[in-house]
Amino acid sequence: MDDVVTDGVFPATDEGRWQEQMLAFAAATFDVMAEHPGLAPAMVRLPESPEALLSAFRRLTDRLLESGFTAEDAVLGASTAFQMGMQPWLAANPSASGTRAVATRCWSRPSRSTPRSARSSGTGSTTPRSWTLSRVELVIAGLETRLAS
Repeated sequence: MDDVVTDGVFPATDEGRWQEQMLAFAAATFDVMAEHPGLAPAMVRLPESPEALLSAFRRLTDRLLESGFTAEDAVLGASTAFQMGMQPWLAANPSASGTRAVATRCWSRPSRSTPRSARSSGTGSTTPRSWTLSRVELVIAGLETRLAS
């Protein structure tokens, strides 16, 4: 697992806004899961997460704390970004774990998580990655509101 989930997977963004760091963390999570479709189901069975993932998670929570979030909100925000990046791979057909061909077929169909109105009008995100990152942007907007209050 540590050979796949390395420090190179997660950007070391010590500069920039927390919003950009959260989005980059979710994107990196999605991308590593896309590259290794069987990784998500394997990770949930591990007693411990890979060190590179924990390090990236700590960097994001530290950034959120520095930005004024409570410890609870920092952990909730970082874990939500991670879970959203990983969720499409956990929701895929369990018998398809580890096979790129089945994962590709899964994503070539209209997503059931994409609202019917967005699919039919063409206004919604059209790829699983863009849909996932749009969901993270919605979480970011909620966190911005919470921070301002």
